[in-house]
Amino acid sequence: MEKFFAHLEQQKSQLKRAQAYKGQKPPASMKRSRSVLQQEFFMLALEDGMRSLMLPDERHNFRSCFIGAAYPPCTLPLSSLVPIHFRDLTLETQHRGRVLIVRAFCNPHYLASIQNAVEDELGEVNRLAIYNLLPTTEPDAVLPQGAVVAIKEPYYKCSADGGVIVRVDHPTDFVLLKPGNSIIPRRFDARIKQIGQSAIRLKEEANLMFMGGDFQEAVETYSDALDACGLDEDDGDLRRDLCRNRAAANLRLGRYELAIKDAMASMNSAEDISEAAKSLNIKALYRAGKAAYEMQDFAQAKQLFGQALELDGSHRESRNELSRTLKRISEQENGNFDFSLMARSVTKQHYLLDHASFLRRVKVAQAGSRGRGLFATETLKPGDVVFVEKAFYVAHDDGEDISVLFNINTNRISIGTDSLRLQGTVDKMIWNPTLANKYIDLFDGGKFGNEKELKVVDGRVAVDTFRVQSIAELNGFGCPRVKSRDKKQPKARNLGFNDSTGIWLQASYANHSCLPNATRAFIGDMMIVRALREIPVGGEILMQYVPQDKPFDKRQEVVENHYGFKCDCDLCRAEAKVPKATIVKRARLRKEINSFLSENGIKNLNNWSFSAAKRARAKKLLEEMRETYPKAYYERLPRFDCWDINIWSIQTASLNPQKLLANSLDILRDMGYFVNIRGKKATIDRKSAIQHDCVVHAAMYAAECLREVQNEGAASALVALGREVFTAISGAEQGFEQDFKI
Repeated sequence: MEKFFAHLEQQKSQLKRAQAYKGQKPPASMKRSRSVLQQEFFMLALEDGMRSLMLPDERHNFRSCFIGAAYPPCTLPLSSLVPIHFRDLTLETQHRGRVLIVRAFCNPHYLASIQNAVEDELGEVNRLAIYNLLPTTEPDAVLPQGAVVAIKEPYYKCSADGGVIVRVDHPTDFVLLKPGNSIIPRRFDARIKQIGQSAIRLKEEANLMFMGGDFQEAVETYSDALDACGLDEDDGDLRRDLCRNRAAANLRLGRYELAIKDAMASMNSAEDISEAAKSLNIKALYRAGKAAYEMQDFAQAKQLFGQALELDGSHRESRNELSRTLKRISEQENGNFDFSLMARSVTKQHYLLDHASFLRRVKVAQAGSRGRGLFATETLKPGDVVFVEKAFYVAHDDGEDISVLFNINTNRISIGTDSLRLQGTVDKMIWNPTLANKYIDLFDGGKFGNEKELKVVDGRVAVDTFRVQSIAELNGFGCPRVKSRDKKQPKARNLGFNDSTGIWLQASYANHSCLPNATRAFIGDMMIVRALREIPVGGEILMQYVPQDKPFDKRQEVVENHYGFKCDCDLCRAEAKVPKATIVKRARLRKEINSFLSENGIKNLNNWSFSAAKRARAKKLLEEMRETYPKAYYERLPRFDCWDINIWSIQTASLNPQKLLANSLDILRDMGYFVNIRGKKATIDRKSAIQHDCVVHAAMYAAECLREVQNEGAASALVALGREVFTAISGAEQGFEQDFKI
């Protein structure tokens, strides 16, 4: 990490130096000639070619994504902007109300951005970089040689290599101009091959593109065909065909709202009752229904599939989709999920699951000084499902390149999938205004104004990527690739990052506590949140942002520096009173315990024997660690640093049932579960409990001991606790009985 922080500091220094040029024209030494740019992009193309010949395991490299000084996206239509040329651009400036029109004259290159050498109509040259596009985007689909593009309100800046570059951070500020567009300068237009094709011929070409999987080009070509149709009434059927086909392509691209709009525009008049018209209308309604389904708007999907079946009750595809939609509505309204089946279905390849969100038991409301929060709409008992939510967007490490995101604005470095999440979220928002406005409602740090509804400009949502990233940093979740507690989970590459991250909109409203009353787990892209203890109607749902295994000062540092608040939960208030010398002693003991466990780890108990001296050492470490949790402050609070050395002691000693039971109950107490056994009953006070794997193990050890002494009633209560905690931290009960031989 040190080298990354050094790199961040270097970037900040470069940005500071660049600010000295703000508002100035670049000196000649910063500019590159046409020949130099041609040579530069030729060499980049050679490097790309060599890399493509490498074996997959040899291609690993770091992809750096730098988020520089924030500036807003253009929210004006292209037609209202005034042209500008390279000679008029000034450095470190966003040229508001202007548009730069350029033509690419080299082959594009992609690493952190798609770049190419470009020229303006006066023949001056420069570089252009387009950021925050999906990593799967083909450079030739964005900035191919010969393409004429418009840069709305261009941002001209000094580059890290000592040159200058036009940088586009907001994808909607970049427009690939179609041949014949009136805004294209004559010098460029003369060299562009005009379409000169009929709408029917263009439709045929688009159909071939669609069948070949090139959905983006298909959309563009269907659009060209629609333009070629004009307003001729005789072309009505053709226009409807083109809209219907474009709906299918938009559906494949995840542009759901456009797909619905196109599909409904393709509908034949209700007066046309011919079988052909009915068949085409069914196809349109089916595609619109599929798009509504993907937006999780199951009520609309139900209506659209139902309309298709009214036209033809035997239409199999619509009937199947309606059946699937009704299952989602049942999940949405009643929380009818089979979590064990869900857990069995998810794989590394199949992690985007077909399920609805169940949010009926919670609502968003004001939470005093914490801003907005999430509150229960009904009484919830320990183990109850609080809510289930499908991800807005989730990004996974593809295993090839390691991405590093440097955010100059927040002074943060994110290693892993944060840059992928940013690019995917931006792409989803650009084409789906309704979903974009739901995302933008989340807390953004208060630096981007109070605008809660984004503008649609030139057919796309004007998305502020800086705001998107700020929201993601404050609301994102790390998550597993497959599911929580998955023994087959692929390991991250030991760089201290999550190999998967995502955005869950409803979960983002939940505020933090180091003693949360709800626990989240993941199965694929589904988050399952369960109550840790009883939550009354109107009670606030609290989840932890920072793990309890971090020391108090580190937890406070993270929540204050990253999220902008101080935690005042019971645990933090208690730990703030502990003498500094005691905290220092605890940190020292933590290191000693970690070292001891590392040297004496247990892989297979049958092959290990531990001396009495080592067991005595473990006992002493445990006793000393417990002394750092003074009773005056921690009488009814967890003692998190004690559990692991106690588990080691249990697993390596031959204890009689009474001693093993006492030790197991001690572990539960250390995690905030105060168990009282009277006769055949066990009561559990969990007001300050923390859910963790060790709770499951301790509860099952205790249950085994209670069965040894024929106390089945108390044993059942401990098994129920183990099952509850296992399910809460795994997402599903599946695997509990196998793991613990129930």
